[in-house]
Amino acid sequence: MIATLVACLTLPVTTYWQGVDASFIPEYRDKNAHFYSQTTEVDPLTALADAGSNLLRLRLWVNPADGYCDLKHTLAMAKEGKAKGMDLLLDFHYSDTWADPQHQVLPAAWANFSIAQLQKAVIEHSRNAVSALVAQGTVPRIVQIGNEVRDGMMWPAGRISQGNWANFVK
Repeated sequence: MIATLVACLTLPVTTYWQGVDASFIPEYRDKNAHFYSQTTEVDPLTALADAGSNLLRLRLWVNPADGYCDLKHTLAMAKEGKAKGMDLLLDFHYSDTWADPQHQVLPAAWANFSIAQLQKAVIEHSRNAVSALVAQGTVPRIVQIGNEVRDGMMWPAGRISQGNWANFVK
């Protein structure tokens, strides 16, 4: 693990990111959506990379009901993005669905966990995801811990406005 972290720290610095969140591309593809540039049908990720996107942001949910934004799809998209010359920004939502300032729902499997159990689940989930990405050669350039967490995350346990700052930090 230390060698991987050292390798990450020695990566060249990019001074300008042109990023794109492509988390839903697998779902759109599975639904046979068509993407066009002018009048020519294109692959969406290829078109974005060709237009200069150099940072691929992927959301990772814990156990999504529809099966998308899960680790399997994240791994595949990370590999595809790397092949197109894109670096990876991994965005942990720590939810089974979209997390934003109005919605920070605990993953269903973690709903009755104590703070100590939540802490352990977050560590294991994060470690497993990053380890899988590293193992396939798609080391994240940036890791985002939570999504839009101005009032905390994994409510109610980590909701800041309800006095749970200490839980949020853990």
